[in-house]
Amino acid sequence: MTMRRPPDFVRMACTTASVSYREWLTENELIEALLTGEAPERRAAHLCTLLEEAPEAILLGLVEQLSASHSREQIEENILKIAIALQVDNRVRRILRC
Repeated sequence: MTMRRPPDFVRMACTTASVSYREWLTENELIEALLTGEAPERRAAHLCTLLEEAPEAILLGLVEQLSASHSREQIEENILKIAIALQVDNRVRRILRC
């Protein structure tokens, strides 16, 4: 019997955010943005794409994965802070139920 690894939502989010761009959003850049609530200037478009286009399951899984080691409330607050700065907060509010 083989054990399946849980999905890596950080990696899926980075892939989703980077599909249309030459340079990729790295896992470290994404995690840092979600822990600080600040989008790196050169990755703002990536985060905007992620927040506008990622399936809800990826965004919710991302929150769940990071909340294993950080405050869920802080992660959600930081995602919303980024979404407001990028003017894509309506969808994020609906997904996170803020």
